[in-house]
Amino acid sequence: MNVTREYVVQLLNYYHQRVCQIALLRYELEHPVQVSPAEMIDAMSFVKDTNIRRSIGHISNKTLFIAVNYQRQTQNINLEAQKRITACLNTLEHEQARLIYYVSLLEKRQIEIIHLLYFECKSPEQISKQLEVSVRTVQAIKSNAITMLTDMYTFAIDLNS
Repeated sequence: MNVTREYVVQLLNYYHQRVCQIALLRYELEHPVQVSPAEMIDAMSFVKDTNIRRSIGHISNKTLFIAVNYQRQTQNINLEAQKRITACLNTLEHEQARLIYYVSLLEKRQIEIIHLLYFECKSPEQISKQLEVSVRTVQAIKSNAITMLTDMYTFAIDLNS
């Protein structure tokens, strides 16, 4: 249970970091890096100098094969990168959606405290002034909310085991 509680606290503490990571991954999927024809030509020009004299404009029979092979490799690399980004994005979005949903199942006052503490990054002192309660009350509500979240995650983990 302590491990699950630490996990819940970590999820709450890194909420904003996951928001940022999700935004970055979405950007990378929407704006993938593409290899331009000029970059392909530059990469192909880094061949070993064999001191063989060739006439200007001579193209080896292997040039087309090399170009097509390089293009396929580039497409495969780009596809693999896109798959990794998508997998990471799906994991982060699932974690975030699950956390938000579980928080929504808490009591109204707990939702408010968790939201202010972790989603809006307000201090317990600021919250106590805003809600006109003591800092100790804020801490108690937070602790109870984390306990309830821990119970929810424990229940879900037990279901999947």
